[in-house]
Amino acid sequence: MTAQSAPTLDIRRPADGEALRSVPIVDGDRVRAAAEELRAAQVAWRDMGPAARATWLRKWRGWILDHTDESH
Repeated sequence: MTAQSAPTLDIRRPADGEALRSVPIVDGDRVRAAAEELRAAQVAWRDMGPAARATWLRKWRGWILDHTDESH
């Protein structure tokens, strides 16, 4: 099955049921691989310490607030 014909799951806004986007449905091996990547990244996040994480999160918050009015 190609990526273009892979089955998808529609993500809907709970408040009104509007379809927001679709995501591919993947097999267990792909899910496990993604989880392993996230666990590896978690080590770097832990190692940077609370002060650096707080700085990063404030920057991320600022970016989100600066881009809230952009359409998808």
